[in-house]
Amino acid sequence: MDGGGESGRDGPTGGPMGGRVPLEKPERPERPEEGHGPAARPPGERPDRVSVAVLVVLLVLGNALTGGLLLRSFLASPPDGWDQASITAAGVPAMWAHVLSWLTEWGTWQLVRAGWLRMWWMVPPVLVMAVSLVRMLYVTQQP
Repeated sequence: MDGGGESGRDGPTGGPMGGRVPLEKPERPERPEEGHGPAARPPGERPDRVSVAVLVVLLVLGNALTGGLLLRSFLASPPDGWDQASITAAGVPAMWAHVLSWLTEWGTWQLVRAGWLRMWWMVPPVLVMAVSLVRMLYVTQQP
């Protein structure tokens, strides 16, 4: 037995694949799904600068609004103790900042995923989201 026959360990030709050619995946042309990610635009086509500028202004306004609501929540801390009115005055802006930061984060993610903005644009809405959640939890734990 030389190991190269039909009953050999390595198959009929003695090689590790038994003389068979490994199957390769046929190359398929890339077909991007409609509206999903940077591949949704034809290659080499850049987004219109005016469109990006308008969307960036909306994101900056959304981030400013959520940041302002969060600031309002922190400024509502009472000097003499927590009563129901002060809990409401601090909790409601924190809640709205949290809800609106989710919307701002979603809009930012859509633009980042499309390749129109860089990933660092995700930082402000995520920070506001985290701080407003902590603020809401702190305010609701007050006696």
